[in-house]
Amino acid sequence: MTSIIHPIYGDQDYPVIDTLHSHRLSVFFIILAHGIFYHPHPPTDTSAEQYHSLARAALSLDSILIEVTPATAQAVFLIFRFIYDADLTAKEERWLLSGLCVRIAHTVGLMSDKCPSCVNVIA
Repeated sequence: MTSIIHPIYGDQDYPVIDTLHSHRLSVFFIILAHGIFYHPHPPTDTSAEQYHSLARAALSLDSILIEVTPATAQAVFLIFRFIYDADLTAKEERWLLSGLCVRIAHTVGLMSDKCPSCVNVIA
């Protein structure tokens, strides 16, 4: 809530995404995709896929080759998980995304017991 929702909706009357890192925005969109996908009566068949596409687009705005954060690992994992449930034929894509997610998590130090960033991932 404090790292994604409040920066977007805060005190303004309208959403503001200028100050939000693109990988956190990706997390926001992929969570919306999951919410629609798992809803018992989704509004349309394509809504979840549209949010999934927005999550991928937001993730690509800042290169993961230059900068990764815990939000990057979250976004890649949630995108992987969405594809895992939504498209059972995308085995190669799921394999590549899961490997990328593990490497990103290792890069930001999420694999260690004394990870200072782990608090931000849980929050």
